[in-house]
Order: sequence, then structure tokens, then C-alpha cells
Amino acid sequence: MTERIALVQGASRGLGLAFARLLLADPSVAHVVATSRRPEQAPELMDLASSAGGRLSTQPLDVTDEASIAAAAAAV
Repeated sequence: MTERIALVQGASRGLGLAFARLLLADPSVAHVVATSRRPEQAPELMDLASSAGGRLSTQPLDVTDEASIAAAAAAV
């Protein structure tokens, strides 16, 4: 079986953060990549990442900035 990886845009709060939590609760999802403009400034997302046992990584992504999109795509 292929390893399932999910990417959640806008995961710093609200629905995006909730989706990240739900994906981490699903044992069939191996890894979640959570993006937001400034993930290091999102305390709930950082708490989730630290408690996810390495299954969640964060990536800066501002969808209005082409360079940010390219950097995120390269990292993912």
C-alpha cells in the first residue's frame, strides 16, 4: 500500500487546523504537511506539531507570493 500524505493549506487556525487534527487522527495517513503564511506564529499549530510524533511538518506558504509558492512546492 502506498503511504498517504496530506497537505493542508491555511492550517494555522479554524478549519485548516481542524482538518490537520482530523488527518492526524486517521492512522491511514502517514504524514500531514500543514502550511500557513507564518506557521511559527501559530501556537496551536506548533503545539499540534510537537505532539504529533513526527507525523506533522509545517511549511510557510503565502498563496499571493509566487516565490513563496515555489519554495513550498520545492520543500514538499
